[in-house]
Order: sequence, then structure tokens, then C-alpha cells
Amino acid sequence: MSLTQNCYKFICINDLHKHIVKTKSEDKQRLADYLTKHKVFGPSKSFHKKEIKAGRIKINNEIGTTANFVLAGDTIIWQPKEAIIHDLDIPGLKVLFEDDHLAVIFKPPGIETRGYQKRTIQNALHNLLSPTTGKNVFKPQAVHRLDYATAGVLMVGKYADAIWELGKLFQQRRVQKKYLAVCRGRIDTRGEILETINGLEARTYYQRLTKIDSDRYGQINLVGLVPITGRRHQLRIHMDKIGHPILGDKLYGNALTQNFGQGLYLLSHSIKFRHPITKEMQKIQCTVPKKYIRLFPEFFKS
Repeated sequence: MSLTQNCYKFICINDLHKHIVKTKSEDKQRLADYLTKHKVFGPSKSFHKKEIKAGRIKINNEIGTTANFVLAGDTIIWQPKEAIIHDLDIPGLKVLFEDDHLAVIFKPPGIETRGYQKRTIQNALHNLLSPTTGKNVFKPQAVHRLDYATAGVLMVGKYADAIWELGKLFQQRRVQKKYLAVCRGRIDTRGEILETINGLEARTYYQRLTKIDSDRYGQINLVGLVPITGRRHQLRIHMDKIGHPILGDKLYGNALTQNFGQGLYLLSHSIKFRHPITKEMQKIQCTVPKKYIRLFPEFFKS
């Protein structure tokens, strides 16, 4: 959640955009003028007027018009035009957990979570998941991202309210994500990394789970990582900052570590959260890929 100019809050969760007018100090303004002044959903008045006329902007659950005035406490929601859903066959993509409200899926490496290209996890969700009926139905949305090269568990909301509630869990840092990574060098048994990323606070806890000696790399480690914040490339940047880059990372580290093995050795292994609808604690984890087991067979045997 971000608070801007102390006058309103704007929360954006994938394709569900919600804005709450917070102050009584605003002059009485028509909807398009207000949205444009604060650049709420887009950069221009023509953009906002187009979306209003298309019926994609609501005030307090009613379809807005250009004649509407904005008042303190109003809730404004923008639902962009739905993208074309593509029928995609993505090898390795599978459901780990699903109910009427949400799903946790396994994302294979080598594919974007979402984006403008056709082949994304987002475009595969419609056919992957079972439909939800009797709800304010909205196309399913991943509520966080995994990098193109990262595999592992990814959470999805199946309709608008569920997407919104899951987004709040992430904003309030009430979702615990655990990763497995393989890195080089003689690393401490455990530690905390506090290194800002793009000027923003970033915090990661790590624990060495096991190690093997290597003539080429000195030592190769299996490390458990828990990100407290959620900055882009946080784990990859943090491990590189402390001198233990993740093996197979083409963006960070050096040529020796970048060319190791089969792709990036970073796995989103488990996710733990209180279900926002049923209120039950959930912990879902994925199977560890074979490339990790081949490196540390004794550890995974136990």
C-alpha cells in the first residue's frame, strides 16, 4: 500500500485497481478531473474519460459517468479491458492446491509470470484452474511474481475479492515464502542481509542447509532463503552482494557462476499463509527438482 500526498491511497493488484478518496480537503471535482489530477489510473484526461465511457470505472460499486462528482470516502475501482485468454500448453505447469477462492501452482522456469507476450503463466490460468461460480467472477490472477528463470510455488486468486484479500496479505507481510538456492563460497551458517535495493529497504534471512566441497568453486552450498521484503530480484541481488551469488544466474555473479549447471538454481519452495476466506493456516510446498537432488543426494535422502 502506498500513501501519496496524504490525500488518498491507491492499491494496485494486477488487473484490479482500487482507489479510496481519503481527505475532505479536496475541492469538489468531477470524476475524470479528479482521476487526471492525481494520475490515479492513467496519465491523461482522455484516457480516464475513455475508460469511464466504456463502463470500466465504478464509484462505490456503481458504474461511473463523466457527470459524477468525487467525494471524500468514495471507493473508485477500475477494471481494465480483459485481455485475450490464450490456450497454452506449458510443460511442468501444475496445480499444487486449489479451492473455490485461490490456487497455488508450480511455475516452471523459463516463462514469465505475466507480460505482453502470449506465452505467460497469466494467460494459462484460465484453462488450468476450475471455474468459480456464484462469486463476483474475475479472471484468475497471480498475486505476486516469480522471475522468468525462477521456478516454484506461485499464488493465484480466482475472483476479484479473493485477489484483493490475498494482495492485502502480501502488503501486510503476512505471507511467508521460503526459497532454496545453490550458491558458491564459504558462507556462514545463518545470517541476515540488509541491503537497500533502488533506495528501498530490503531484508533477507538465510540459512546454510548443507554443503559440498568443490575443486572449481571451493564450496557449493544449499541455502534456505526467507525474503521479508519483496523487491525485484531481491534474493539474487542480496546473495551477490554478500559474495555468494546464486549459481546459474545470468544477471549477477561472474562468468564462473553464471555458466554453472542447468539454469538458475533458485526455487520458490513453499508458501505459508492464513487463508483469507476460510481463516485456516495453509502451507504448500513443491517437489524439489532433480537438479538440486543430484548435487546434494545425502541431504534430500534424509
